[in-house]
Amino acid sequence: METAEAYCMGTLNAADATRFEDHYITCRRCAAIVEDAGLYVRAMQDAARLRESRRKTRAAGSAAGW
Repeated sequence: METAEAYCMGTLNAADATRFEDHYITCRRCAAIVEDAGLYVRAMQDAARLRESRRKTRAAGSAAGW
């Protein structure tokens, strides 16, 4: 499972990523893990962007004296 998560995070080296891709396209269990991990990673990235956007909005409001 750690390999699937590392793959989704883009932290595997190219050779390991290629080996894992060759494996997970035929392994339902790993394909499901990749799908779930990918959804989680995207959700966390979206949440981080939203948090940063809100922080900038609050900072701009404070600078304007709100």
